[in-house]
Amino acid sequence: MKTLLVPTDFYEASLNALSYAAALARAMEAKITLLHAYQTFPSSPVVSEKRQRREAALLEKEAEEKLKQLCAGIEPAQHCRCDFLNVEGPAKECIVEYARKLKPELLIMGTRKRKPLDKALFGTLTAKVLKEVLCATLVVPQSPAYTPPLNLAFAIDYHDSDVEDIRFMAGLAGAFRAKLSLLHIVTDEEDPDLGQRYFQDFQRSVKQTLPEENLVFRLIRSDDLHEAIRKYVAAEGIDLLAVSRTSKNALERLLLGSTSQKLFNRLSIPLLVFQARDKPANF
Repeated sequence: MKTLLVPTDFYEASLNALSYAAALARAMEAKITLLHAYQTFPSSPVVSEKRQRREAALLEKEAEEKLKQLCAGIEPAQHCRCDFLNVEGPAKECIVEYARKLKPELLIMGTRKRKPLDKALFGTLTAKVLKEVLCATLVVPQSPAYTPPLNLAFAIDYHDSDVEDIRFMAGLAGAFRAKLSLLHIVTDEEDPDLGQRYFQDFQRSVKQTLPEENLVFRLIRSDDLHEAIRKYVAAEGIDLLAVSRTSKNALERLLLGSTSQKLFNRLSIPLLVFQARDKPANF
């Protein structure tokens, strides 16, 4: 059975992410695995070893009770299985470790809005996790609250993993009876005629591979990548955006670069990040 791995700290941002996870689990016929990482205080000569063990046991027990309550609320309401992992250790290391062990279909993480002085796109934890996990990751903002996604968009960048990722997105669109748009931004760094021909080749290739899917294709020319996506999201009422992350493409700079915080703070919609292969697709 497919697994959705959902880290939780029991605060609002992670609980909103869990609402998305529950809906996705039902749509994808997947189970949810909650992951909570708790940390005990480092050893100290001031605090006895017995007290440290007692406090660690208390943290573990309290977290386990909360995890049980969350699972108990999900299973009957969403008609999906839910289990949990309650582990000791730093949150980032635990999330990365279990994402690699479980190989989930999706890692679903909540994130709070950051203040302007914060340099990270998301919370520091989310940004660090994104750099290390290999699975697709859905990053859910703390607000607005979950509503069924009706308009999905995938900002493609021509990689050989795009077609499988489009297939995944098309499955989500079908499950929610949503529209799926595939868009590519031609920037000033690209030849516009070549960009047009390449996009047409890509469109033909996708339609041949996925003839049953009803997809909308959009080619946009702009000298500002993040502003073009922002405008498209606003104009089309997109409520879930997908991108592919590699170490070399423009969307990587969008995702982790200096302009990304401005973009995603203004979007306030869930972002699905695929871990694409670096090798460009050949059509």
